[in-house]
Amino acid sequence: MKRSRLLMTIIIIGLLSYLTVSYFQTQNRLWETKKLASTAKIWGFLKYYHPNIGKDPFYWDKQLFTVLPQIKEAGNREELSKVYLELINSLGEVPNITIVDTIPADQYFNKNFNLAWISNEEIFSKELCTKLKFIEENRAQGDHYYVSSTPYVGNIQLKNETFTQQL
Repeated sequence: MKRSRLLMTIIIIGLLSYLTVSYFQTQNRLWETKKLASTAKIWGFLKYYHPNIGKDPFYWDKQLFTVLPQIKEAGNREELSKVYLELINSLGEVPNITIVDTIPADQYFNKNFNLAWISNEEIFSKELCTKLKFIEENRAQGDHYYVSSTPYVGNIQLKNETFTQQL
């Protein structure tokens, strides 16, 4: 009787240990996926919205590979946000400007356009969310190194992209 209880206790402890390790491994993979997804979003957002990136030839792709090791090392939301904030701050100040829309808002097709992720405080610190929102509200205007629009039509044209040069 004592042996069966001991055996059952060992089995239960082993099972709980296995489930605990599996849970943390799953959580770690989920965190890594969230870090990668948020990095892609922030990188793309800054590339087209931050006014200092779009001014002159700025090799933004290279910046991504420079910051990836720091992102990989980030173990929690605060550390990840700190890496992103340092990256944004290294780009220089974003001036407070008024957005000039040359096309009335009702003529835009923006059903697929959603920047709600910049306010996700599960992944980003409040300070980072505030900074991203400020960049959105004071985004690059006029000539841009990476993007332009077709005259009289407004379609987006990508330019100075390495993948477009290879096609």
